[in-house]
Amino acid sequence: MCAEKHKEPACTNTADVRRNAQTWHHDQRSEILGRQDEFNGFECHDPKRIDLLGLRGRTAVAQGTTRGGDGRRWLSLAKADARRLQRIGIDPARGIAALIEGCVMRAEGRTQTAVARFEQACTHFEARGMRLHVEVARLARGLTAGDGLLCDVATRELGRLGVVRPRRMMAVWAPGFDE
Repeated sequence: MCAEKHKEPACTNTADVRRNAQTWHHDQRSEILGRQDEFNGFECHDPKRIDLLGLRGRTAVAQGTTRGGDGRRWLSLAKADARRLQRIGIDPARGIAALIEGCVMRAEGRTQTAVARFEQACTHFEARGMRLHVEVARLARGLTAGDGLLCDVATRELGRLGVVRPRRMMAVWAPGFDE
C-alpha cells in the first residue's frame, strides 16, 4: 500500500513535466516565428484590408477632385487611409499608399511632392513585381511632371499588359486626372 501511494504522484509529476515541456517548446516556436516575421519586415495582415483601404482612399480622392463639394474633407480622408496603409508595412500597401498620397498632392497643387510619391509607388510596386501598378504610377508621374516620353512608355507598357484604355485604368488606380 505504501508503494502505491508513492507511484501515483510520480506518474502525475512526470505527466506535468511533459505537458510543461510541450507548452514551453510551443511558446518558444511561436516566439521565434514571430521574431522571424518582424525580421523580414512582414506584419500579419489581411489582403482584403489592404484592398479595401486602397479602394476607400482612391474613392475619397476621386470624390475630392470632383467639382462642387467639400474636396478638402475628402482629401483628408484619403490621407488618413494612406497612413493606415503605410502602417501595414509591406510593399503593396506602401505602394498603394504612395499612389494615393501622390494623387492628393497633385490635387492640392504640390506637383513636386506628387511626382516624388509616384516614384515611391513605382519602387514599392517593382519590389513585388506588380507590373500593372508600376505602369499606372509611371503614367501618373509622367502626366504630373509633364513628361510626354514617360507617358508614352507607360502607355505602351500598359498596352502590352492588355490594357486597352490606359487612361481609364489610371482613373481606377490613380484618380483625379481628367481624361
